[in-house]
Order: sequence, then structure tokens, then C-alpha cells
Amino acid sequence: MGYFRRLSDALFKTDSHGNTIFYPWGMIGKGYVLPDRQTEDKVRRFVIWCHFTVLVTLLFVGAFLGLWIVNLIVVLPVVIILWGLIVKRFTKGLQPSDKKLTFSENFKKMFGRYNS
Repeated sequence: MGYFRRLSDALFKTDSHGNTIFYPWGMIGKGYVLPDRQTEDKVRRFVIWCHFTVLVTLLFVGAFLGLWIVNLIVVLPVVIILWGLIVKRFTKGLQPSDKKLTFSENFKKMFGRYNS
């Protein structure tokens, strides 16, 4: 699951105060300060599970059923809507962060040398 862990790590950042910030929409959205390690672990597990499930679904519908157009027209919009609804639940009541996730931070976490 190293691949999915790397993908999920790209949505998290540690600020100068040691707080973990979750960026559900990556570089294009705002981040939320996670209050404790338990919440962080819960969100990380969900993100990894979501990445895995979406990839398997897209491959199944596209490669095995040969319905790539269905992925674009149906599956991806449904995934984005579900992601938005679930993220609202996870971030409800969390303090928004004023720190942005930069392209270089995101890129290094996804494709750079992995330091766990």
C-alpha cells in the first residue's frame, strides 16, 4: 500500500507548530488543522481506502468492462460528489488553516524520495 500511502501523504502537511493540516482538495483548496493524532489516523485511513477503492472501480469499469466513457461521464462525477460530502463530514468543526499547500510540497510527497 506504499503507493496509496504516498498519494494520501500528499494531502497532509505539518506546520511550524507541529500541527497536521489536511488538504482535502490538494493545492486548490484550503486546509484544516487536525486536532489530534486519532483524528489524523482516521482521516489518513479513509483517504487511503478512498484512493484504493476509486482506482479499483475505475480499472474494473474501464479495463474489464471496456466502458472507459462511463468512467468519465458517471464514475468520476459520482466520486467527486461523494468525496465532497464525506470531506464535509470530516472537516466539520475543524479550524481552517491559513497555510497553503504548494505545488512543490505536493509533488515531492507524491513523487520524491519517500521519508516515512
